[in-house]
Amino acid sequence: MAALSRHAPPSPAARLFCHSLCSGNIAKKQAIFPQWVSEAWFVGDSPQNDVWGPQQVGLKTAFLQTGHALKDEHPEVILGDLREVLSLVT
Repeated sequence: MAALSRHAPPSPAARLFCHSLCSGNIAKKQAIFPQWVSEAWFVGDSPQNDVWGPQQVGLKTAFLQTGHALKDEHPEVILGDLREVLSLVT
């Protein structure tokens, strides 16, 4: 799991998501980077930062409903509760 620094540029910055994916040991061991990206999910509650931004680098997104309204963003999954994220990886 990649963590974003407090000092990272504001989302949505496609290079930030790409850097997060490329910097871990898993990515170094993967011969086919696009396959690894296709298996990754980005979960968040901000339509612009957590749905639109990650989708720009090919990540699937899960939107957690916490009060922010979706406008033109289209996440692959809408979650009502964070525990539902387990269904994405099982």
